[in-house]
Amino acid sequence: MRVPPFARNILIGLGSVAAFVSIVVAIVFQATSGLTKVADNFFDALKEGDTDKALNYFSGQALNQTSSSNLDDFRFDNSLADLKSLSWSNRSISIPDGGELIGTIHLKNGQNIPLTLSFKKNGEDWKIYS
Repeated sequence: MRVPPFARNILIGLGSVAAFVSIVVAIVFQATSGLTKVADNFFDALKEGDTDKALNYFSGQALNQTSSSNLDDFRFDNSLADLKSLSWSNRSISIPDGGELIGTIHLKNGQNIPLTLSFKKNGEDWKIYS
């Protein structure tokens, strides 16, 4: 079966666009993987009740505005001991040293809590800014 030249050109064009979009998505996920890793580790520490460990993921500016007891209150108020999973619906990096995650905390009781985390680059590491 022969494909007409016009149809073949359309298919090649669509394949090229799909490949380009896939590459861009892969680059975005790779560039923002540090943000999600920090956020996931932060919430894992809160789930375990280790607020001192969770504070290690905060930037210097954020540490000036919170304490272990404030973080423990946040953990309790949002039932983070019952954390089931996290999902990140939007990721972005602003050059040179900022980033943002928008996502949802999923609790074991079925409740979902929307959240936005802002990040600052501290050397090679991402830290939670707000």
